[in-house]
Amino acid sequence: MAAREVARGGFSDSRIDIIDRAGGLVRQRIPTGAEGSVLLLVIGMVPILTGLIAVGTDLAVMFTHKRSLAAEADAAALAGAQSADLGKLYNGSRASELPIDCAQARKVVEDRVGSAASDKRVATASVTGFRCRSNTVTVQVRSTVELPFASHFGVSPTVDVSAEAAARSPFR
Repeated sequence: MAAREVARGGFSDSRIDIIDRAGGLVRQRIPTGAEGSVLLLVIGMVPILTGLIAVGTDLAVMFTHKRSLAAEADAAALAGAQSADLGKLYNGSRASELPIDCAQARKVVEDRVGSAASDKRVATASVTGFRCRSNTVTVQVRSTVELPFASHFGVSPTVDVSAEAAARSPFR
């Protein structure tokens, strides 16, 4: 071995200076065990970040669907609250509130939920509850939402979402 190592006094970097036969200085790196650690961190973080993005996307889809379903319930309750009982209204008595024809209100609500006028995301919504009292209509609707990434995690890809809304008939 014609090469000899030159000690670097007091420095602890990962290089050794070697003088070769011709007297020239050649630098070589000594493996410290840290090479490739960034690659391992990246490889470890990619599945975690992908999972977080997938869960976030599923939650966003579910909450957006719930918001659309709540808007659908609001629209159906308002449409039902406008179904006035004309017989009670024009019978000559003084009314302090606009009476609602509950049978007509139910028909209006059933026709409104899931109709072509509704949001396409909640086209499969159905009325699960209906209450009609003097001048107030309360509607409960339910729909299922298909989550795009849930099946990849072993979770059912469909979730039931429900919303409730109430409306009072105006009287002016």
